Amino acid sequence: MFQVPSPLQRPDYTFDHTPTVEEMRARAVQAIQDFLNVQWRSHQKIAHNKVGAVSRKRFIYEAENLYAGIPYTDAGMGLFQFFEYYDEETGRLKFYGDGAEFNHSLGGTCACGVCWSLATACSSVSGRFINFYMTPKNGYYPVGDFTVPEDLDDYRNHHTSKIIAEFGEETILEAYTKTHPGDALCSSDRDHTMMIIEEPEVVRDEKGHIIPEESALIIADQRGGNGVGFYDERVEDDLLHHSGRTRFRYPFHNLLKDCYIPVSPAEFQGKKPYERAKITLTAAPENRETLAQTEILSNYPMAIVKLILEKENGSRVLLDRYCFNRNDPHSGLARRFPLLRMQDAILSADGKAILLEVTASNGEILRPAKIEL
Repeated sequence: MFQVPSPLQRPDYTFDHTPTVEEMRARAVQAIQDFLNVQWRSHQKIAHNKVGAVSRKRFIYEAENLYAGIPYTDAGMGLFQFFEYYDEETGRLKFYGDGAEFNHSLGGTCACGVCWSLATACSSVSGRFINFYMTPKNGYYPVGDFTVPEDLDDYRNHHTSKIIAEFGEETILEAYTKTHPGDALCSSDRDHTMMIIEEPEVVRDEKGHIIPEESALIIADQRGGNGVGFYDERVEDDLLHHSGRTRFRYPFHNLLKDCYIPVSPAEFQGKKPYERAKITLTAAPENRETLAQTEILSNYPMAIVKLILEKENGSRVLLDRYCFNRNDPHSGLARRFPLLRMQDAILSADGKAILLEVTASNGEILRPAKIEL
C-alpha cells in the first residue's frame, strides 16, 4: 500500500524585518535542512548517473520507497523547483520521464544545496551554484586570515590545495575556528561543498595549538551515501533513504587533508547589507506585444517564472513556466530574464488577463505585472 510520508510544506524564507547576521545564518541552515529532509515517494522506478562528482555515481530510486532530500542529480536546482514536481498533500513526486530527463529536470548537487540555501538569505550570492565558483567575484569571501584574489572567477586554475600550501596549514586550521553556522566549506580537489551548521568544536593543547584530530566542524551536505547509495534511517516501520548528511562531525585533520577552505557570503561578513527581494520590469508593458519584449530584473537569483492566464470566470491556467538551473545564475539569466523566452505563450493567450508570477530564491512570490487582454 502506498503510504503517505510526512511532507514538508512549501517554505517561505522571507523576513518581516531587517534580520541580524545571526538570523540570516540561521535561515540558511534551516534552508539546507529543508533541502535535505523533504520526504517523497515515486510510483515509478527512476535511475540516473550523477556525473558531476569526482567519480560517476549511479542512483536508483525504487518505486514506493521513501526518500529524504531532493534527488541528487546534475540538474542543480533548489527546493522551490522541486516543489513544482511535488504533491504536498501526498508527498508524491509528480514527475514521469526516463533517467536522463529526470537527471536534468529536477534535483540538486552538493554545491547547489549550499549555494541555494545561502541565496535564501543573501542577495549577493551569484555565479553558478557550483563549488568552483565560491570566490569573491561571485559573492563568497574567505573566513579567516587567508586571501583569494578579488578577480578570481573559479578555483579550477587555483585549486584549494594550492591556497592551503600558500598560507600554511596552521592558518587554515585557525580559519576553521573562526567559522559560524551558515558558512560554507569548498574543496576543488575533492569537488565537494558542505555547509557548517553549528559552532566549531575546538580543542587546543597546553601551548594553545589546535589539536586537529580532536577539533571538528559539524556539517550538512548533499552527496549520496554508502559509496553510491543512500544514508538509511529506520523510521517506525519504514526505511528512510537520505540523499545527504543532515549532521556530520568532520575533524579538522580530515578537512585539511581533503583540502577544504571556509568561505561565506558578503552579508555574513558585513561587506554588504541585507536586501529584501525585489522584482521589477525593464518597461511598463501595456499589451501582450510589449510584455513579450520586457525583461524581469531581480536582485536575488530567481527560482521560477510563471506565466498564468486568468479566464473570464476567474479561474487560472498555467501557460508557461521556467525553472532556473544551476548555470543560470552564472550566465545572468536568473537576475535578468527575457520574456521573449515565453513569447509564443504570451502572444497566443486568450482570456481575461495575463499574470506574471516570480518566485525569488528566498521563497517570496512576487507578481510584477498583470496585462488585461
